[in-house]
Amino acid sequence: MKQFLQKNRVNILLLIGSFCISIFAIEIGMRLFYTPEPVLELGNIIPWYEKLNYTPRKNQYGFREEEVSDTIFQKKFIRILILGDSFTFGVGVEKGEDRFTDIIESRLNSEKKNSNLIYHIYNAGVLGTKPEDWSGYLDQAMLMYKPHYVFAVFFLRDGTDLCTSFRFLIPVINSIKAKYTDNLLYKYTYIGRYIGDVLIRHDFTVYYIGQLRNAYLGSKVQKKTWAKQQHFLFRMQQVCKKNGVEFHLILFPVLYDLESNYPFYEVEDEITRFANRIDMPVFSLTPGFIGQSSHTLWISPNDQHPNEKGHRIAADTLYPYIKQVIGY
Repeated sequence: MKQFLQKNRVNILLLIGSFCISIFAIEIGMRLFYTPEPVLELGNIIPWYEKLNYTPRKNQYGFREEEVSDTIFQKKFIRILILGDSFTFGVGVEKGEDRFTDIIESRLNSEKKNSNLIYHIYNAGVLGTKPEDWSGYLDQAMLMYKPHYVFAVFFLRDGTDLCTSFRFLIPVINSIKAKYTDNLLYKYTYIGRYIGDVLIRHDFTVYYIGQLRNAYLGSKVQKKTWAKQQHFLFRMQQVCKKNGVEFHLILFPVLYDLESNYPFYEVEDEITRFANRIDMPVFSLTPGFIGQSSHTLWISPNDQHPNEKGHRIAADTLYPYIKQVIGY
């Protein structure tokens, strides 16, 4: 080895020198043409959307709907109840008419073949809720709305203890960042900054995906919340069955990594297996979102609730299914 090093000393020095010059050139080039952007920097984490002037305003039942009128109980009305969380509520979407529920209602009435029928969709989405909450709302709606059809829009977070906004994950984000941002190369070189930012994004993605997948596919303890929500989904199905009403489960995807290898197909398979075991009709909105740029569907850079574009995609995807269910 010593003889090899002595014999090739010049070549080795030239190689090391070339490598150093290349790194130096890359660093200079990055300083000239690359502007580092904050990675997972949440900035103002106050939920700005709470200040929006939502229309319609919440009614006496806490739903973002007009008060129930006796008019909708005429025979010509087909009443459709849609339960769900903040995705269904339309958090961050100021005008109610831009929500997927309202878009579908408008299309049903504008394209109907039977002019004697009027389709009415009641959006019973409530922020921060899960099926355990929807079950009570369903009992309430059965009395005051008397739906002909019920759809529960199940966002994949609803079977977990995770939150949709990254603002709730600040401790995790800061912990991941600390592993790289305290490094001298990260602080004083653009190359180190770029590599560190890539690793921060990678580690956070692995964490986030892992947490959600484990909530459905992990140990019995990790799946505790999902097991609980299954009970309430089953209960809602039974309440509908008792009242002679069809109940359908709609899966709303996580708006994350839609561009290439969507990581939550196995989660949807697990939910679908549960639904199939109890003969619960289930329909996924995921195909309509695959290939979309995830961030263009969010209400803000740090919050994955769907914006107006996301709601239009949801409406486009769900509309044919609802038409099929109601015999449109």
